[in-house]
Amino acid sequence: MPKGISGRETKTTCVEYWVTKGYSRENAEDALREHQRKNVSKVKKASEENQKSKITLNQTFGKWVVKTLDFKSGEQLGLIGKQSTWFVQVTCVCGFEKHVAIRSLVSGRSNGCKTCVKARGESHSKWNGYKDLSGRYYGQVKEHAKRAKRTFNISKKFMYDLFEKQNRCCALSGIALTWGDASLDRIDSTVGYEKHNVQWVHKKLNQMKSDTPINEFLDWCVKVSNFQQSV
Repeated sequence: MPKGISGRETKTTCVEYWVTKGYSRENAEDALREHQRKNVSKVKKASEENQKSKITLNQTFGKWVVKTLDFKSGEQLGLIGKQSTWFVQVTCVCGFEKHVAIRSLVSGRSNGCKTCVKARGESHSKWNGYKDLSGRYYGQVKEHAKRAKRTFNISKKFMYDLFEKQNRCCALSGIALTWGDASLDRIDSTVGYEKHNVQWVHKKLNQMKSDTPINEFLDWCVKVSNFQQSV
């Protein structure tokens, strides 16, 4: 291809250039196709070598480990639409083996098998809670206290330890709690989130109690219970 004509120019522009130099249109199109084929082949080969050079034996990508430099193209693996993509065989920490696209490993889009990546709780690589108390719930309580301008002097560890101290049961009803229905209640609603002023209760009871003083709330519970038994 003559200088001044780049591969990014349109087919018509390139053909017209050759025609103006004395080539017939048919010969100009043939020359263009051959040039494009050679360019694509060069770029593809360079891309392949560049991808492979980024992989070394025993290299880790999240939970994936490269235990063998077994490279295969998408075409060799029979993957439609990914024929020119290069894959390498990797092994997850759980033992699962798979050919994964090199670019997915390098970019971080793939960092383990589906089972391990979907792990929850402490087994998740980005877990920021304490044991099985989620950091998300802790953050919600802390943010609520901030918006309401209440003090907040408890840690994730304290909240978890208190849950265990209550045997994972509601402090008001005694029923078993899960993290899905547990709610951190302030015993004295005029005081913030302090170690001496919180307890775990069922979220339904916390909703009913709201800002009502604990003694008054319990008194109303007794009145309701007594009345219902008498009717």
